[in-house]
Amino acid sequence: MVRNNNLAGLNVIMLKVDLHIHSIASGHAYATIYEIIMEAKRKQMEMIAITDHGFVDPEDPMNNHFLMGSRKPDTGDLEFLWGAEANLLNEMGKTDLPEKALERLDLVSIGLHIFPKTDMGRDGNTRGLMKALENPKVKILAHPTQGAVPCDAGKVMEKAVAEDVLLELNLSKLANVERKGQGSLNEFKQIVDLVKDKGKKLIVGSDAHFLHEIGDDSVLKKHWGELGLEEELIINNYPGELRDFLGLKE
Repeated sequence: MVRNNNLAGLNVIMLKVDLHIHSIASGHAYATIYEIIMEAKRKQMEMIAITDHGFVDPEDPMNNHFLMGSRKPDTGDLEFLWGAEANLLNEMGKTDLPEKALERLDLVSIGLHIFPKTDMGRDGNTRGLMKALENPKVKILAHPTQGAVPCDAGKVMEKAVAEDVLLELNLSKLANVERKGQGSLNEFKQIVDLVKDKGKKLIVGSDAHFLHEIGDDSVLKKHWGELGLEEELIINNYPGELRDFLGLKE
């Protein structure tokens, strides 16, 4: 899963597979798609995904961004997936991605976000997420214990596991425990304990918004023992299995 790279004199541990990366299209990230590709190649990664946020209104013409995957560049040895991190719009599990985009994307994750202002309250958010997890296009539950709006995370994670949706261990949110005092390590250990108990795997994602964050899992290694992690639990370590899970064509 990891290798050491010397970046600007720092010994950084890198993921080979990172399927949670934002480009400038998300509006609050700071690299173009070509810059992201070049950075991933420089770090000798094997697989990345661009997972920009939807644009709230499924009819917004900006959502054409998600329809362009068939024209993505040839990236050689680096496998490049065209994905999205969808927002939840209602209690029926509707996302802000139009159906034609959902059908064309390589990867769809979903999570609760403070934007757009679609907080339906704890019960409504819980019901909406659980319904969205039944959509076969949704493959990853992003930052399940660290959403910006409330839900019953335990109940939602149980539903995700039952629907064979990967729980994400989000490196950006993990770093916020130290950087901002947001949440606790116990919330992340809850993810690890659940996948262990159910005989499943989790996925690690950087949630990168800056180039230097892509693939950097040093914060995870710092808390490895406390979280009870094992290499076998992390699907990033098994690109072939991950490709099969996502239903990617050869």
